[in-house]
Amino acid sequence: MNFLLTTYFYPLAEEIELSQSLAITLDNPRSQDEVDYIAAYLESSHKNSPDRELPTESQKDVVSLEWVLSNFQDNFSKHDPFLTKFFKKCSKENIYHRLAKMWIIARYDDEGEHRRLQDIHCKMREKGEVGFILLEDDHPIIKAKKRLNNFLSLLSLLVHSEKDDYYGRQILADEELSDLERHAANRNVWLHHFRLFMIQATSKDWMTREDSLDWTLFPKIKDKLIATSNMIERSMISGEADTLLHVGSVLKIAASGSREDTVKILLLTSILEFLLTHNPDNTRFNVEDSINKQFQLKTAVLLYINDHQIDIDQVKEKLKQLYRVRSCIAHGNFDEMNKLLAKLSEKYKDKVYISDFVTDLYAFIRAVLEVRLKDTKFVTFLKEG
Repeated sequence: MNFLLTTYFYPLAEEIELSQSLAITLDNPRSQDEVDYIAAYLESSHKNSPDRELPTESQKDVVSLEWVLSNFQDNFSKHDPFLTKFFKKCSKENIYHRLAKMWIIARYDDEGEHRRLQDIHCKMREKGEVGFILLEDDHPIIKAKKRLNNFLSLLSLLVHSEKDDYYGRQILADEELSDLERHAANRNVWLHHFRLFMIQATSKDWMTREDSLDWTLFPKIKDKLIATSNMIERSMISGEADTLLHVGSVLKIAASGSREDTVKILLLTSILEFLLTHNPDNTRFNVEDSINKQFQLKTAVLLYINDHQIDIDQVKEKLKQLYRVRSCIAHGNFDEMNKLLAKLSEKYKDKVYISDFVTDLYAFIRAVLEVRLKDTKFVTFLKEG
């Protein structure tokens, strides 16, 4: 088994299966090699953080890593008796090893290839040889890692608690780092992920109060992660694996491959087109106009099925303007797009940004997926009709 790092820090009594068909589980590092490796990665990332470095410990009344971990233990042990056993067992280890042991990793099956490559490297070193091994796209490690990335991107969209503010945040913290594969410091680990953990760990009421970032705290999202993973797994084993993993791959690219909102809109709109539209007969219809009409009607139908409380007229108008923006971007008509945004800002008496369409798209895709996971036959029928 190989692994990637998630954004979660939390001690687990046992691993949690997310997908049996893809052999994906959530776990903590268990072997000494895993713990040592992640501890070294954490220490290196901490010392290279763009923030002022927190001391590991301090006799003064200042924030330190020891202080954060002590607060986490005090605040969360009352909700989970296993934490008391965990911290007692590793109390004499240094701070980086304790943090490494509670970092949640996502394991995937590499068919033993990582161990085999390690053996090859060892034999090369023994012979004094220097070299590297290039892996093809169909190599078990590459394929399994992509499946994991895609699965967790899909899961991220379906479990987040950020409502209309969601902008592609991912469960994975580092989509490249694998078990003993490389050791490059990641400054963002501390800037983005540990900072959030630090806020949660030192808050006495995080477990009881509601917050848009509830899903970034593992004990609050655990049950939903498992339930949603089970729903995805049932759909995949019934024949939807290629479709769902493709959606996950586009979500991953949109989240990490580009910071341009215009590119995100093209990518995210393509997901809805992929899920809901079919190629029209170009001898009878204007292709783009037909896809536009399919996009608006079918998306609106599924949004209403997902939530009967929505204003269907408002949704229809949003979809109409969204596709106009998408077409402007696709054809390079940026002046027209800016004019459209200006008109919408004047109409609604509030500034309309291109990013507003990105957050709308994430909400629309999530709603469509939720309906599809519950009733695949209906959505397939709607797509083909």
